[in-house]
Amino acid sequence: MIIRDDMLERVPGHLPTMLKYSTYSGKKSMFNTPPCFAIYVVQLVAKWLEETVGGINQMEAVNKKKAS
Repeated sequence: MIIRDDMLERVPGHLPTMLKYSTYSGKKSMFNTPPCFAIYVVQLVAKWLEETVGGINQMEAVNKKKAS
């Protein structure tokens, strides 16, 4: 985030935390940053499960067979 320091002093106190520039300035623009890589990996695994294995139910059957 790029903002002048004097603008940070003007942020109204009644704004929600997520809408205040001062929140992001204080956290070096890292406030509430989602774990993008982890979300991407989950998407890849879900796609692999659906296309290769046949879905969660099929994976459960494979794991039960392996466990026995």
